[in-house]
Amino acid sequence: MDRDLLTKAVRLLRRVSPVVPLPVIPDLTAAFAPREELTHRVNVRLQLPAKIRALKAHDSPAEGGDTIRTLAMLRRLPRPIRSRVLGTEWFREVGRAPAGVLLDDIFATLRA
Repeated sequence: MDRDLLTKAVRLLRRVSPVVPLPVIPDLTAAFAPREELTHRVNVRLQLPAKIRALKAHDSPAEGGDTIRTLAMLRRLPRPIRSRVLGTEWFREVGRAPAGVLLDDIFATLRA
């Protein structure tokens, strides 16, 4: 996931949290990968219903101790925000140097 984009989204959610009830949002500043390390960004909006069903099917890893885990946070996001967050998959391909433009084909290296 693009950590920089996620951090911006968390800031926005925290601003609206007094008006819109939201789950507790954990500190994600060290989670996932920073934008400059990513190599791919793939639109998966057509697969979003299946992805959300898969998230809902994984109840056991959703909670841990006294903290909410990322899976639980994603499942509890309001629908419009959830589709924006989960509608894209982000990747860092080992051995590929990150470039300015992210690839949308995870098999690009194999095709080249």
